[in-house]
Amino acid sequence: MNIPSESVSGSRGFSAGSGTAVGAPPQDLRIRDLFEQQARCTPDAVALRYDGIEITYAVLNGRANQLARHLRSLGAGPGACVALSLERSPELVASVIAILKAGAAYVPLDASYPPQRVARMLSVSCAQILVTNTVLARSLESLPDNVVLLDEHWPLIDVLSEADLEPAGSPGDPTYVIFTSGSTGTPKGVGMPDRALVNLIWWHLHSPDAPGGGMGQASRTLQFAPISFDVSFQEIFSTLSSGGTLVLLSEDLRRDPDALLRYVADERIERLFLPVVALHQLAEASDAGGPAPAALREVITAGETLSVTPPVVRFFERLPGCELHNHYGPSETHVVTTHRLAGAPSSWPPLPPIGRAIPGAFSLVLDDQCRPVPVGEEGELYLGGECLALGYAGRPDLTEERFVVVHGSRCYRTGDRVIDLGGGVLQYLGRADGQVKIHGYRIETGEVEQALLTHAAVSGAAVVAHVLDDDKILAAYIVRRGDADVRVDELQAHLRNTLPEYMIPALFVFLDALPMTPSGKVDRRSLEQRPVEIALAAGDAAPRDAETIEEQIARIWAGVLPVSRPDWDTSFFDAGGNSVLVAKVHRKLRSELDAEFPITILFQFPTINTLARAIQQIKADKRKVRAFSLEEGMRDPRAVLKELKAHRRLS
Repeated sequence: MNIPSESVSGSRGFSAGSGTAVGAPPQDLRIRDLFEQQARCTPDAVALRYDGIEITYAVLNGRANQLARHLRSLGAGPGACVALSLERSPELVASVIAILKAGAAYVPLDASYPPQRVARMLSVSCAQILVTNTVLARSLESLPDNVVLLDEHWPLIDVLSEADLEPAGSPGDPTYVIFTSGSTGTPKGVGMPDRALVNLIWWHLHSPDAPGGGMGQASRTLQFAPISFDVSFQEIFSTLSSGGTLVLLSEDLRRDPDALLRYVADERIERLFLPVVALHQLAEASDAGGPAPAALREVITAGETLSVTPPVVRFFERLPGCELHNHYGPSETHVVTTHRLAGAPSSWPPLPPIGRAIPGAFSLVLDDQCRPVPVGEEGELYLGGECLALGYAGRPDLTEERFVVVHGSRCYRTGDRVIDLGGGVLQYLGRADGQVKIHGYRIETGEVEQALLTHAAVSGAAVVAHVLDDDKILAAYIVRRGDADVRVDELQAHLRNTLPEYMIPALFVFLDALPMTPSGKVDRRSLEQRPVEIALAAGDAAPRDAETIEEQIARIWAGVLPVSRPDWDTSFFDAGGNSVLVAKVHRKLRSELDAEFPITILFQFPTINTLARAIQQIKADKRKVRAFSLEEGMRDPRAVLKELKAHRRLS
């Protein structure tokens, strides 16, 4: 894995940032040490809980040690990368710990990503080992030399010693390589050293500014973030380094805000790490009559600009004493700044600041000439200290461009515009480039444009973000090549060959030419300020018979989608729908149609026609339909209807 060596300068002590007098972590401390120390202190405490099953620290540590020994026998160690592709499960957490115990870095792979993208991630990271299972291995077109299938190989691994291994490597070695969107059309692998992550978790455990007041409280924490998000590391190790219980959940629960709120309440979750959009969904579910999760005492949000909406205020008013923490930090630094919102929620500002730097890190607000700007004036944010990544795997040119020496210290140039409000407290203003955040995912619009331009019928493309119904969507403006004719569904299919689903635009608009600035560049600002236009994949056919269940569905869809007349045979997702809008539509459908059904039905029956038939079946039976798993290939309506009939016979 060709990641450059560290050249960090700047403060090592914990007096940087917030100024809190807390000792810095020992120089040789590793993340795996923090977990092992906790496992020795509380071996019988519950470390993981999933689907009613509880796993103690001793058992988790033993299994991780066995797998780590097996990985070492395959060549895992300092400087090596081990790819990881597993569903959310205890095996996933044990595998992360095992890779770190072996001395290697883990590379999370999302099985839903296109095979070409996964192959690129494997190639860039130079991962020679993959930990997965039989089913997921079949979905991968490119496999490294060594593949560990946990479901098949565990009997061989289970005979190995459960004792802790001798440490390997140094704090400057990478702990993980996580991929983000790249403006050049290829994903970027960010290598994060163990030292930076120890600094973060040490802050969680010891700083009074951290969630829990730095008391190292043993919280019941929900593991919400996908493993491919750096927040998942924070969830896992801030919990397992303090004796807490990490509560896992299924993907179906994660998608359904109403069910998620009930789960948080039933499982007595005390701490939640949520992207902003998920917090808004949970607050709306609470507003709609959901239970108050009385045990909840901390919510930590990051990934997008935090807006304190009226539902958010009402949600926290139902939870006296529960604090909201606003964290900021790109993948190249993980968490760097923090701001705590306590007291009366009605007094919280609508757009809270991102706060000040945590101990061990520092922030600089500079102008275009890298000169400090006065307090209260806008500038670009540079970050430095112990928080910095090593750089980009296989991209020394990009590493040199983004990680720069400023005033004698190595810093990451974020591209974010901020204002220092005084005392180092920062207010986020937005991006200075073409990067956008959609539902917590960082997207380089240039990567989407590059993918569009590889289609033979496209001669020009510009991708921007639009705000629609308090949600942010990605819009693509397309110029056809000559007389070429191309449909939106063809472009979507083309993009899905190389891009993950979260990078597929929700809206496509065809133009004769892209607007240009006087200097000859694409006028993105004019595109961003255009009214949201209608561009459907399957035409603009209106729903048919009035007063039918189809029209009711169509009316509800039209209220949340960027279309005025949704076609009956067009997928909800091809018409601009996404996981955020699914939750809104699900709640309205249940209310207006007076029927109970799981949120997954909208993924199983994504068109008005098929959804209407399924709901009619449910209403006729007057029974709740079984919540089918998305992994069961239930996108075929005929297969689902067959399952529904079988369910009716068995009920």
